[in-house]
Amino acid sequence: MIIALRAQLTSPSAFALYAMSALGVYLAVWAPTTRIRYLGFFFCFLGTATFSFLLYTRFYSFQYFAEYAGTSDLKDVPRAYGLTREAGTDYTGMEKGGYAANGPNGFWVAEVYHPEAMYPQAEVVGCAGLGTLFFTNLSLFVPR
Repeated sequence: MIIALRAQLTSPSAFALYAMSALGVYLAVWAPTTRIRYLGFFFCFLGTATFSFLLYTRFYSFQYFAEYAGTSDLKDVPRAYGLTREAGTDYTGMEKGGYAANGPNGFWVAEVYHPEAMYPQAEVVGCAGLGTLFFTNLSLFVPR
């Protein structure tokens, strides 16, 4: 999770808030009048507080997504997307079976193969799942 949020430190909004805080420090230290110094303190506080708020909300949004994904469709992918297991064997003769979609839903996994390894290995680099919504009670959506 930390790796995913590390990119927020170099986002355009972060650089704008860094600039606002730096301007605030500059004005607070080297301003000729007291009013401009107070304005500098305000800019410094506003930039720092906004940046902290953005990091806080993005962190908890990502944490909520990760918890939700582990308890919803990603908990049991074959059942959630209506996939059935196909029989087969791999090159060593061990039982290996992929999954096939039976209906309108689908789930795909992106892998990168490393053939130069001692044993050919695959690394999962992403996944995508597309599902349809089934409404059992459409009368809820009819205006009255």
